[in-house]
Amino acid sequence: MSGDLEHSQAMWRIEAEGRVYGPYSFAQMTEFAAQGRLSAASRVSDQADGGFRRAREVAQLQPLFAATQIKAQAPAPALAPSPTAAPEEANVLVFVEAHTLSHDALEDTLASLGLAVPVAQGLWLMRTRHTSSVIRNMVSQKLKAGDRLFVLDATRDKLAWFNLGPVADVRVREVWNAALPKEAA
Repeated sequence: MSGDLEHSQAMWRIEAEGRVYGPYSFAQMTEFAAQGRLSAASRVSDQADGGFRRAREVAQLQPLFAATQIKAQAPAPALAPSPTAAPEEANVLVFVEAHTLSHDALEDTLASLGLAVPVAQGLWLMRTRHTSSVIRNMVSQKLKAGDRLFVLDATRDKLAWFNLGPVADVRVREVWNAALPKEAA
């Protein structure tokens, strides 16, 4: 029992391209694995001072990838969309607070993903077939420590973000799709 408590309270860090992200809870790590943002090859640590190793080498995280492998090997349901069908077009808002990324580099990245137009400082409107997760993954590759990204897919009712920090991460999860009190509705 105490092992489960320790397991659920561990705070995890992820190292990618020389940068360290986190700390994240086990629940967040589980979600990252389900989204494909965390793989068995990702470098992770539950220590504040380093100690990074591949996620597949961490006993607590191994079940996350076993489930992913089983799901990936399972046959697609009979009513699944055809892989050749065009993805749904979507309206997406992208907010980028970047201190190191040039406006032109951001514009080029967004343009490679669909139609994009700036509507305010750091705010872009896009028409795309890509998901919010794909947009987040593509743009976040260009960002540095301290830069932040928030992607809202208004058509599909989905969110993705990068580097907001643990407090904002928890708050976004608490509010998104939460039921409103009757007097606030």
